[in-house]
Amino acid sequence: MAEPLANLTPAEWSLMKVVWQLEHATVRQVHSLVYPETKWAYSTVKTMLDRLHDKGFLHLERIGPVKRFSPVVPKAQFLPKAVASFLDQVLDDSLAPLVAYITRSRDLTPDDIQELRRILQEQDSSREEADS
Repeated sequence: MAEPLANLTPAEWSLMKVVWQLEHATVRQVHSLVYPETKWAYSTVKTMLDRLHDKGFLHLERIGPVKRFSPVVPKAQFLPKAVASFLDQVLDDSLAPLVAYITRSRDLTPDDIQELRRILQEQDSSREEADS
């Protein structure tokens, strides 16, 4: 598979999200879901899906004249790699600026805050055990 985020544009991300959601998708299916928001022509969606296939992000299956695309890697496996790549490429592996941005720019629910505290406590406990 291609490196996470390797030349993946915001437009391609939007298509990947649709293909992940559907698991198997034709150009027509993807186009019908993205058109209301993007107003992209059918041919634009087809070209972008073909490029995602060429980049190694999508499998391509031909069923007669119809192209059916599916993700090479499930979203749950891809996202951690994409986040790690972002941290490395953009933030020089520094997590604090990302956490600060997220917590200051979003309305966190009490559940979100509780989950963040749990994660930090778990991380702290693991570090203490490793140091012992």
